[in-house]
Amino acid sequence: MKLGMSVVATESYSHKTVDLSSLVMIFKARKPDVIIATSYMEDAILFWRQAKEMDLNVKAFLGTGSGSWNARMAKTFGDEGNYIF
Repeated sequence: MKLGMSVVATESYSHKTVDLSSLVMIFKARKPDVIIATSYMEDAILFWRQAKEMDLNVKAFLGTGSGSWNARMAKTFGDEGNYIF
């Protein structure tokens, strides 16, 4: 059964990274509608900061790790955190 979705990238990174811009560039080039990610809080904040700086636009971000959403994420992004689930 076709669900109307295609995986356009499967990427990983080192937990000790301080720069995720290379991942942002990969996603930006492949123009996904949705990003599904598992990450720690610091990594999620780093990724979304760099995604905003590099103008990565997606319809939704689905986070499955502890960093996807919590009070610190809300304080960091405020209303710009909309569409992060």
